[in-house]
Amino acid sequence: MIKPTPTKRAVIDVGRKCNARCKFCYYSHLGDLTEQKFTDYNILTNEIDKAYDRGCNYIDFTGGEPTIYPKIENLVEYALINYNMKSCIITNGLCGENTIDKLLTAGVDDFLLSVEGLGDTHDKLVNVDGATEKQMKFLNHLDKNNISFRINTVINKFNQDEIKLLADLYVHRKARIVNFINFNPHHDWKDDKDGTKKIIANLSTLQPILDKSINLLEKAGIGVNLRYYPMCRIEEKHRKNVCNDLHVSFDPYEWDYEITPKTPEAHLNWAIRGSQNVENKGYPCSGCNLLYICGGVNKAFLEASGEECVHAVKNDIEDKFNFYLYRKENYLTLEERAE
Repeated sequence: MIKPTPTKRAVIDVGRKCNARCKFCYYSHLGDLTEQKFTDYNILTNEIDKAYDRGCNYIDFTGGEPTIYPKIENLVEYALINYNMKSCIITNGLCGENTIDKLLTAGVDDFLLSVEGLGDTHDKLVNVDGATEKQMKFLNHLDKNNISFRINTVINKFNQDEIKLLADLYVHRKARIVNFINFNPHHDWKDDKDGTKKIIANLSTLQPILDKSINLLEKAGIGVNLRYYPMCRIEEKHRKNVCNDLHVSFDPYEWDYEITPKTPEAHLNWAIRGSQNVENKGYPCSGCNLLYICGGVNKAFLEASGEECVHAVKNDIEDKFNFYLYRKENYLTLEERAE
């Protein structure tokens, strides 16, 4: 049995500058992201220092798009040489083979690739012509070099019908872990009800598609997370895959959000505060026996989609106050890979 263990993975955000323009980007309110500035190199190395000091042993580099940061290889080398901290790059996969090779030489250990749909769907969602073709070349190069990778897919109205086909692709490409991330309104999206309604998925339609997709992926030995997704909208056997605000800082592949000390109590207190702020505790979640396990649907998502997007689960639960009741069974995502 896996116990809730605080993650020791830090995130280093190199800045919002990006070479894509995703329709659902949380930072679209900042304007043209191609014009954004990167964070100063010395500030980022100081963040790596602090991550090590608080007990982290791994780094995720994110943005924006970290592969276009001018000194990304130097940051990777800094973490590895000074603290023996390996790194993952969270990327849209638009970079070429030369960039990948430089990152691998610097010590990158893993990639987390954002795939938002098949072919034209992906290209339109990220607003980059030929983005899918570049991603396939990216994956071909990782395969050639026998490099590990994981997948992020943001679930939305435009790709929800392709989720099963995407799962087929991830099996074929031999991904290690797949994160299906339900798009939830944050930042300016919370106040843009009309814009949000054009983006969010229909969870009633999505549920059987996700159930089949998880079955397919896990049968192939691929770990699956459903991030920020209500447990009432998935089969009981797949509740272990749900990773909401209560669970996220206990995922070894998620970030520590600078929580100290690295104790289960400190991380759970942080998670409960986050859940109270973001997840619905009123009707219909208030009448659900999964409330203290799931945390509830995102408040802004519920407001945009209507109460019919979720339903209260009334059947008896073994321990309805244990947030890790189901999560502890997700061995494929909670056990760190062997070196």
